[in-house]
Amino acid sequence: MTDHVAGRLRAEGTTDVLVDMGEVLALSRHPGGRPWRMEVQNGDERRKNEAIDGIDIAVATTSSRATVFDPAGRFGHIFDPFTGACETRPVSVTVTAPDATTADTASTAHAAMPCRLASTMAISLPGLGVRITLADEPSRSCG
Repeated sequence: MTDHVAGRLRAEGTTDVLVDMGEVLALSRHPGGRPWRMEVQNGDERRKNEAIDGIDIAVATTSSRATVFDPAGRFGHIFDPFTGACETRPVSVTVTAPDATTADTASTAHAAMPCRLASTMAISLPGLGVRITLADEPSRSCG
C-alpha cells in the first residue's frame, strides 16, 4: 500500500514527501533540502532507537516482539518455517530498499531465518541494507 500511495503522489506531481503506512518511503528530499530522517524501532525498550537518513529509500522493520500472543511475550507473530515454532532470536530486522514492498518482504523473511542464513542472504541481495538486532548484541549491518 505504501508504494501505491507513493506512486499516486508522484503521478500528481508531489515530490518531497515521506509516506508512512507501516513501512516508510522517502520520496526525494526533506523540504528543507536534507535527507529524510527515519527512526527505527529496535524492538528492545532497553536500547535507544536508531535513525536512518535517506533519499528515495524505503525502510521496514520486523520485530519478533512487535506482536505477541501471551502476556509474558514468549510467543510472537514470526514463525520458524522449518519447525512452526515462534521465532524469538532476532529482536528486530530493519531493511532499506528502493521500494516499500521489497523492504517489508525482506525484513519479514530475514526475521524468520536462522541468523547465520539471514546474514549470508543479506550480503547477497544488491540494493538492500539489512540491520539485524539480536537480544544481547548491538545491531549490525549485513548489506
